[in-house]
Amino acid sequence: MVARIIEGEEIRGAVEYNEEKVAKGAAELLYAHLYAKDASNLSFKEKLFRLQHLADLAQRADNVCTHISIGFHPSEKLPPELLRRLAVEYMEKIDFGNQPFLLYEHFDTAIQHMHIVTTKIKDDGKAIDTSFIGIKKSIPATEYLEEKYGLIKAKEQKSNETIAIKAADLKAIQYGEKPTKKEISRVVRSVISLYEFGSLTEFNSILRQFNVVADQGEENSRMRKHNGLVYRAIQTNGELIGKGIKSSSIYGKPKLDFLQGQFKKKKARPEHRERIYRIIDDVLNKGVDEKRFLKELSDNGIYVHIHRNKEGIAYGITFVDNLTLTVFKGSDIERSFSVKGIFSRLQPDEDIPAVSWNKQFVNSIISQTDYKPGIKGVLCKWLSAGMHISAGNNESGPVFLAGHSKILPEYYWKLDRRVTNYLIANGLTSARANYIDRNLAKILPDRFSIEAMHAFSSYLNVQLNNLIDSAFEVIHDDGISSELLKEAKKKKRYRRR
Repeated sequence: MVARIIEGEEIRGAVEYNEEKVAKGAAELLYAHLYAKDASNLSFKEKLFRLQHLADLAQRADNVCTHISIGFHPSEKLPPELLRRLAVEYMEKIDFGNQPFLLYEHFDTAIQHMHIVTTKIKDDGKAIDTSFIGIKKSIPATEYLEEKYGLIKAKEQKSNETIAIKAADLKAIQYGEKPTKKEISRVVRSVISLYEFGSLTEFNSILRQFNVVADQGEENSRMRKHNGLVYRAIQTNGELIGKGIKSSSIYGKPKLDFLQGQFKKKKARPEHRERIYRIIDDVLNKGVDEKRFLKELSDNGIYVHIHRNKEGIAYGITFVDNLTLTVFKGSDIERSFSVKGIFSRLQPDEDIPAVSWNKQFVNSIISQTDYKPGIKGVLCKWLSAGMHISAGNNESGPVFLAGHSKILPEYYWKLDRRVTNYLIANGLTSARANYIDRNLAKILPDRFSIEAMHAFSSYLNVQLNNLIDSAFEVIHDDGISSELLKEAKKKKRYRRR
């Protein structure tokens, strides 16, 4: 049993929101507490007036509306009478027992949940103290009711059994199919209610998977100068479409200043990093291209937003975990999960025929490799078979790429972690690998075919062995050649004179 308490300025907006659900058959008014009539006999005006009358008595309070949602475990299906009893006892426990309230059960998600609309303004015009109400009153109240009525305890649930309107129940909007304002409002309210996010960038990364974005306007625009914000629909390719919806016109008024207050409270908790780190690392270790990387993460409930500039160059990456309802920048999960680190581990597009062919070639060579002759023997065997090795570096260390001598370097296949670890453990650095690759042309000029090379195999093996020996002797472990070291020492001595 999990309760979320949201405070706002408008009673009418909260009542209208729930009544719209009722009109669509997606909710039912179960109970009206401290009203003169039964819930079934109340008109909309009577429902609103009882709460609005108290709110108008407020002496100083700004947020006069209190809107509470209470969700239950997916396996629980509680009867209406028990929901009414739980609502009354819960409200008493949080010191709202003497306040009128409307209780609605909602049916629009897979998880049973109810909404309570009330006001914190008492009949003397004073406000009920709601500071730290979640920790001080709400959590103890839900734990007491779980124990009393034998409900499944929220504390003991796994992260993927989140009690609330889950992201799985939240669908991306399709522009033009339904009224845009209502669809955007639905997405924005749900995301604010459910997800943890610590910046506008993170908030937008969550919204984008539902085809919505919070738009501040162009740099130096009037809207941005005045801290304005509109919500807009976007196409699947990220392009804006249709008119923007003012943040002030959405229930709860999720304007920029409101969101900034949420950023401080909603920063993702560090304990959620472990799950997302493990999944990303496991997928990368499979040797996938960008398309398959995004698909595998999506299958695990993780949405990936790659930030690109106008030229299409990626400059950042954000991961949204729709099971823990958290969002992280790649580098906040692990330094090597920056956009540069991620792309350095992704393979070229397997749908390109040359890439697919080269992958099979490399895997065939690797599978037939005898590692007994040692690192130099292994490298000589690979080179004589026509497989070249090049290398780069990322935050985790060297990245080795392999490809047929006639394949373009951009189609090279990245060697998996097992082979990479073998090469590193046996002294092959990125500098040594690239030294060999650069000097291969002197031994294997383009005018010789692979067949011609086989005819001179004895001679070529000697030359290849000499080249490999030279790489390990000339290039130091720190990637600096002995010639460069000598030159640097000369310059240093010269400066001292």
